Amino acid sequence: MLVRAKQELEKNLRTDPITGLGKDPLFAEYFAREWKRIVRDPSWISLIKFELDYFEKYKQCYSEIAANSCLQKVAKVVKESAKRPAKLTIYSKKGQFSLLLPETNIVGAVYIADNLFNKIKDLKIINSQSSVDNHLTISVGITSIKPTQLNTEAGSSILILSVENALQRAMEIGRNCKIIQSCSDRFS
Repeated sequence: MLVRAKQELEKNLRTDPITGLGKDPLFAEYFAREWKRIVRDPSWISLIKFELDYFEKYKQCYSEIAANSCLQKVAKVVKESAKRPAKLTIYSKKGQFSLLLPETNIVGAVYIADNLFNKIKDLKIINSQSSVDNHLTISVGITSIKPTQLNTEAGSSILILSVENALQRAMEIGRNCKIIQSCSDRFS
């Protein structure tokens, strides 16, 4: 009984109960493990981070139940977009999602981001609180790095900073768009 309770607690710490996706602690653990592997055997690693545009306003207008339903629909699209087992999908907070894509270059990451962008639009979830569209939209940051391009110790931080910068730029220029940020151009 105690072992089962401990397993359930660990699952709740690592998995979001609404989306079924991993949480930030799982991301940190998985990212550290994948980064070490990619440094040993140099390969591309990409990161996509996106935010549901005006999600807090959506939640206030339509209710927490509607917001949870929206998150579940988006999570299903995210899971379908990251089909390979080596890819990790995370629900962070307040409508933010991340996809870690080992052995995926920027072309592959952009392809996956385009797919996500279009499939989320295709959900046609009404969002009267948005100032960019009358349906749910997302702002997306995309980046990619090969550890041999930069100092391997700083590279993992640079990848994360780069994708956060790209997402922030997407939100600043009006949302409902994708920004590709090159790690080497921005931080070298």
